[in-house]
Amino acid sequence: MHKKYFIIIQIVLCLASLLAQGQSVTSIDPSSRKSSLQLRRSGEETAGRNLSGTYYSINPDEYIIDSGDELFIKVDVPGPELKTYSVKVSSDGYLFIPDAPGIYIRGLILNDAKKLILAHLKKHFPNSEIEVYFDKIYFRRSGEETAGRNLSGTYYSINPDEYIIDSGDELFIKVDFPGPEFKTYSVKVSSDGYLFISDAPGIYIRGFSVNIAKKKVSTHLKKHFSNAVIEVYFDKIHPIQVYLTGALNRFDDVNLNSGNRLYDAIEPIISTYENDTLLIPQLQIASLRNVKLLRKTESLSCDILKFRVTGSAKENPYLMDNDIIHIPFKDTTGGLISIEGLVGKPITFEFKPGDKLQNAVDIAGGMLPSADSNHIMIYRFNRDRDDFRLITLQFPSEKEFQLIQDDRIYIRRKPLYHSRASVWVKGEVIYPGVYPIVDNQTTLSEIIDQAGGFTPYVNLKMSRVVREDSIPGEDDLERMIDAFPVGMTRIERNYWTSSTKGNLDVVSCEFSKLFNDKDIDQDIILRNDDIIEIGSDKRYIYVSGAIIRPGIIKFNPDWTYLDYIASADGFKERAKKKEVKLIKFDTENWLDADKGYAIDPGDRLFVPHKYEYDMSELALRALSIVSQVTTVLLVVKSFGL
Repeated sequence: MHKKYFIIIQIVLCLASLLAQGQSVTSIDPSSRKSSLQLRRSGEETAGRNLSGTYYSINPDEYIIDSGDELFIKVDVPGPELKTYSVKVSSDGYLFIPDAPGIYIRGLILNDAKKLILAHLKKHFPNSEIEVYFDKIYFRRSGEETAGRNLSGTYYSINPDEYIIDSGDELFIKVDFPGPEFKTYSVKVSSDGYLFISDAPGIYIRGFSVNIAKKKVSTHLKKHFSNAVIEVYFDKIHPIQVYLTGALNRFDDVNLNSGNRLYDAIEPIISTYENDTLLIPQLQIASLRNVKLLRKTESLSCDILKFRVTGSAKENPYLMDNDIIHIPFKDTTGGLISIEGLVGKPITFEFKPGDKLQNAVDIAGGMLPSADSNHIMIYRFNRDRDDFRLITLQFPSEKEFQLIQDDRIYIRRKPLYHSRASVWVKGEVIYPGVYPIVDNQTTLSEIIDQAGGFTPYVNLKMSRVVREDSIPGEDDLERMIDAFPVGMTRIERNYWTSSTKGNLDVVSCEFSKLFNDKDIDQDIILRNDDIIEIGSDKRYIYVSGAIIRPGIIKFNPDWTYLDYIASADGFKERAKKKEVKLIKFDTENWLDADKGYAIDPGDRLFVPHKYEYDMSELALRALSIVSQVTTVLLVVKSFGL
């Protein structure tokens, strides 16, 4: 009965947790997430608010001018005449007023832009007092939510060499005749692609980039206003609608504007799949390297993965009205490339025909400064077999090397590149601590000099250098530490659990000969992680294991091992009193303490605990023995012995 109530309580708590997180316990349908994706694109809720022309406190030495920003200009000409202009930066980056030519200011720091405008207008109003103020910012530049709103006549920062003119785009044209007369026109591209003004024939400009279209319009109008100065500006973009199809579940039509690029449309969908564990498998079968952008007159193939890691604008074109974004299925049966080692982000990614070594390096975030670009290794399978061959390349001289599916790329570290090798100096030196070294090059005497030399209490005979990577098996301690605990003897396992000393091995070096007799043959070359222990005349014995108070005890030449243990308050209840070990400081040899060996300063006494049998280990060993005996019996029987 209690179990039944417990299960009910668990279910209630689980449901409460889900409701607190605002999640549904029904099945997940990507098409039902439209509102959340739209908000993610903007980072803030703006529906129903007009953010065009918003006052906001900014730093004029940091703020960067962009399309849609609004400035207020005052021109005080001699006499009673006064002119004021409230003007916005156009989508192609220009600021223009009716009485003067336009000036490009997008991308400039605000204070620099104001100085440039002042100097520009002074040329056209030489006797006037000119004031320039930054009035309002334009929030739509951040990409806020626009679904359901009329985006006609929207300012948006675009690249005039890439952006393609389409129906609904708005241009501003100024025709400045000789004398005081001038005319201005704010005109939109018609549904059939034409731009026309009342005083001149129309001209077809849809499908051209902004810069090419502006030149065509200017040349066209020059024929009709031969004596006038023509200025053409791309002012505002237009709303578009695109469609999503393919491997990822159709999300619905996406409302965007013509200043958006391909990634603006699909990033919300990718984010949803990446952040939902139930949808990740669907994302993994989508080919983000072969996204198709289908439009009226052409079909583009775009590598979204490459764009995400390199920012290549070529893989992220501007969208146009009625574009179809098709995300195909990935070939999951093979066709992968992996790159590992010294790159920004080791990765396994989808192979795309035509991939070169440069593509793989770019997708992996480039090589790190420590990468050995002269020895790039590519492991390539031999046809349909499991074996492979090694190809060694240099980069960038062989960056055009063609990859094939299932190539594996490894980039190694440069030998000794900015090695972070160091040694630890402890004991009787002026400045103990960690010191950087050049591995296999810095000498012992150099480090002692850096450590300030020895203190007055130094004992060179008790000094030593210990190293972690000495030859295996040279002494009992090294053998014990290298072994897996299951394979240790009982005493060794006790020491494993109670010892604070690492897998150290003494390096042959006589400190007194080096520092007293100046014998340079004793000046050993240091290695990374060496420990330099400088002995002290303050003589001690180290006691550990199954004793009441393990620690350091002052050396007494007249004491036996039992005296030191008594000084540490004696044995613990489970101590193995007859198996006490004496570990010599200078050799690391393990000796039986009860055999009467001399105890010297720096030596250690270790008292094992009584061994507690591990029943699972005993069972495994017993099973192994039974198996071996059974095998022998079967062999004997098969030969009729």
